[in-house]
Amino acid sequence: MPLANKKGAAIILMKPLADGYLYKSTEQAFHYAFSQPVSVVVTGINSHKMLRDDLRYAESFMPMTADEKENLYRDAAELGSYVCRQCGKCSCPKGINIPEVFACEGYFDRQMFQG
Repeated sequence: MPLANKKGAAIILMKPLADGYLYKSTEQAFHYAFSQPVSVVVTGINSHKMLRDDLRYAESFMPMTADEKENLYRDAAELGSYVCRQCGKCSCPKGINIPEVFACEGYFDRQMFQG
């Protein structure tokens, strides 16, 4: 994202609810998504209520504080310990890019799920 922003390229953030995993933390998930340095947030809207809620989140948006981000990383119980939060806090003494490994695992899982 830093390079895209530096080059003036648009960034599209999709699935702010993590494929529905964050259904119990909708407001916080949108708050986080809107706080990212992106050009647009693409949401899934399946009902008029979802549309109204999404618009309300956008209209009342204030950037997330560092403490609020830390709380979300720690407390998003729906994600459990399986889903990598891409927070960048893990490290490997051998230089393995752990967040990238988890991202690849996610791509693989989605392919297997879809056959």
